[in-house]
Amino acid sequence: MLAAWIGVCLYVQPDEQYDRLGKTDSQILSLGREGWSDYYVSHHGFWKHADPIYAEAAKRRNERILGQPGMANAREKKRLARLLMQFADLACQVGYSADPNTGWGPRESALEAIGQDAIYAYLEPKGKKRVRSMVVSDVLKILKRAKRFQQNDLNEQSALKQTFQENLARLETTYREIVGLVSKTSNRPASDRVLWFCYQVAKQIEGDNTFDPVIND
Repeated sequence: MLAAWIGVCLYVQPDEQYDRLGKTDSQILSLGREGWSDYYVSHHGFWKHADPIYAEAAKRRNERILGQPGMANAREKKRLARLLMQFADLACQVGYSADPNTGWGPRESALEAIGQDAIYAYLEPKGKKRVRSMVVSDVLKILKRAKRFQQNDLNEQSALKQTFQENLARLETTYREIVGLVSKTSNRPASDRVLWFCYQVAKQIEGDNTFDPVIND
C-alpha cells in the first residue's frame, strides 16, 4: 500500500538531474510508481528522487496521448489534466495552512506522480480496474467539514487563517470546474475515476493519508 505522500506543493524538478538507472520512460512506467520506487531504493538506499523521475515520465506519457491528432474533446481533457494537478496542489496548501506542523513534509513530487497516473487511467481506461461509483457530494462533504474546522478550531488570530480560507475557496472552485468538465465530456466510468482521485486527495485534509491504488492498476 502507498505510504504517506503529502508534500507542501507540487514543484517537480526536471528528472534529468537524477539517476534514472539507465531506464527509459516506458521501462520506468511499466514498473508502476511503487515498483519503480522499490527498484530505485534497492539501488540507492533511499526513495527521495524516485517520485520526481516517475512523475516526469508519466507526465510525458500523458502529454503524448493528449497531443494525438483527432482526439475527441482534446482541449477539455488538457484543461482537466491541469485542473486535477491544481486541485491536488491546493488540497496540500489547505492542509499546510491549517497545521504546518502535522504531516506536511517534503515529498512535494509524490502528488504529481500519483496524479499523473490518475490522468493516464482517465485517458486510457482500457484494462484498468473500475473504481466504485462516485457522486459529486463525496468531495463536497469533506470541504464542508473543512469549513466547520475553519470556523470552530482555527485560532481567530492565526496568521494562517486567511490563507486557509483563501485556499479552501480556491479548492472548491477548482473542484466545481472539474465536475463541470467531466459532466460534459466523460462517460460514467471515466467520471468516476476523476471524482475518485479528487476524493482521495481531499481526504488528506482530514489527515487520512492513505490512497487506494486501484486507479493505477
